[in-house]
Amino acid sequence: MVRFSVVVATLVRGSYPALVASVRRQTLRSWELIARADAGNEYLARNRGAVQARGEVLVFVDDDATLRPSHLHRLVEDFESRPDLVAVSGPLQGDMFGSGNILLDHRGWWVGANMAVRRDVFLERPFEETWGLGRTPRGWRADSDLGFSIEERYPGRWLHDSELVVDHPGKMQSVWDPEVEALFFQRWRSRYIERFVPVDPRGQQFLLETQDLTADERAKVVSARRELRRNMPGLPVLPQEA
Repeated sequence: MVRFSVVVATLVRGSYPALVASVRRQTLRSWELIARADAGNEYLARNRGAVQARGEVLVFVDDDATLRPSHLHRLVEDFESRPDLVAVSGPLQGDMFGSGNILLDHRGWWVGANMAVRRDVFLERPFEETWGLGRTPRGWRADSDLGFSIEERYPGRWLHDSELVVDHPGKMQSVWDPEVEALFFQRWRSRYIERFVPVDPRGQQFLLETQDLTADERAKVVSARRELRRNMPGLPVLPQEA
């Protein structure tokens, strides 16, 4: 059977005991929990935890989320039914944006609070820690960056399991960092426009106002923003949409 290491970057917040309790309630009894609180950002902590881990598969979850009891058993089914798999992602359920309980279930978003990656594959190319900025920016885009890298290196050998839900009751703690956003976009232009632009008004505005887009890219962003405005009538019209 697949052996799992649950890896958590934590600030030892008040939500942390609930996460630990959810791991202990797993119907699968063979696992280890590695929590690291000794790094400049959560991705550096996760990378250190991955080096320490002994499991074949690293299960990443945040310290303000909880696993449902069957989470690891579900991952066993995914990995054992597809021996070629190297990574699995899943959705989040909760009030993550302060606007009520929602299910965030987007294939290919690679949300770091619900990812599982084979350890050997992860160690080939772990989470981006600094983006070459000479600092350790908090909580932004390194999870999607890792997922996109896996897609590129192992095409067809990953899946998004919509039944593998992680509960995230409170608001996201990720920090928007314009420098990281620009580097992430420049690294993954086509995937960014395909997956984030249709549903992310902040990303749309960021691209239109700050990035040197091709004519085709700009047309796609403008079209997506106009479409999004149908459901968000308060979304402002930008001069760059003209």
